Amino acid sequence: MIDYDKIAEELGLSKNTFFDHWGNTFIKQGIPFEQAWKENVEMYLYPKKPPSLHLMEPYISPVSGKYIETNSQRKNDLKQSNSRPYEGFETEMQEVKRKQYYEEQKSDKNLDEAIDKAIRQLSEKTRRDLKLID
Repeated sequence: MIDYDKIAEELGLSKNTFFDHWGNTFIKQGIPFEQAWKENVEMYLYPKKPPSLHLMEPYISPVSGKYIETNSQRKNDLKQSNSRPYEGFETEMQEVKRKQYYEEQKSDKNLDEAIDKAIRQLSEKTRRDLKLID
């Protein structure tokens, strides 16, 4: 049988401090304190990998073909492929419209600049004949 109190002492854990801090929580949830204490000591004895490493199901990126296992790999893959997460059809359509709007604005600006440049290159007489200046 495992002597949790002895192990806790070796690990520098205090049963009294643990109870003072968490006791009411366990009582409210109906969890026996001794069970919670044992699980706490076991957590120090057998630490698990942080859950942040594998919060997602691994998959193969449809864009890059890379095997993605972690959130940081997913973030890097999206960045390198100039992609963003799929958010549903309606959101994707809004994104398409947004991109079209900005592309249109950019195209209009480029067209205006090209027209202005072309007008500036015309002679003054031609600009008067075209009634571009007074």
